[in-house]
Amino acid sequence: MYGDSTMCATVETIKLKPGKLQESIDIMVELRSEIESIPGRLHMLDVWNDDGLEYMISIWESPEAKAEAAARVDEIGAKFGDIFEFFKAEDFPNVEFVIEK
Repeated sequence: MYGDSTMCATVETIKLKPGKLQESIDIMVELRSEIESIPGRLHMLDVWNDDGLEYMISIWESPEAKAEAAARVDEIGAKFGDIFEFFKAEDFPNVEFVIEK
């Protein structure tokens, strides 16, 4: 499907501040084209539940492509303002899988 490359899948956990779910959805819709045009990201699925936990699942062309896009991802993430709740990384660790073909 993608040749002989090594792909990378990530699952990132985000905690929204109470009452900020709809605001997050509105911003996501507004930034959709920017989010979808991040170089190296092949697919993204964003899911959330009523308690404010959001899971962003991404498929990347390679671990290198993910690393190269980090600054752009952070730049777009900053546009969400202060709707994310701070938590310790060990409370909700991000998961990364490398898929070798």
